[in-house]
Amino acid sequence: MGGHLGRKGDGPPGPKALWIGLQRARDLAWGMQLASDLHMQSVT
Repeated sequence: MGGHLGRKGDGPPGPKALWIGLQRARDLAWGMQLASDLHMQSVT
């Protein structure tokens, strides 16, 4: 998720790739929560 391509010669992902992946995961979780909240508002 953070931009690590996983090629043989690349080595493990660095801190920047990990940080970007964590940010994306946070944003996805926030979006899912927002969608759930909006859905619950429209149901009630």
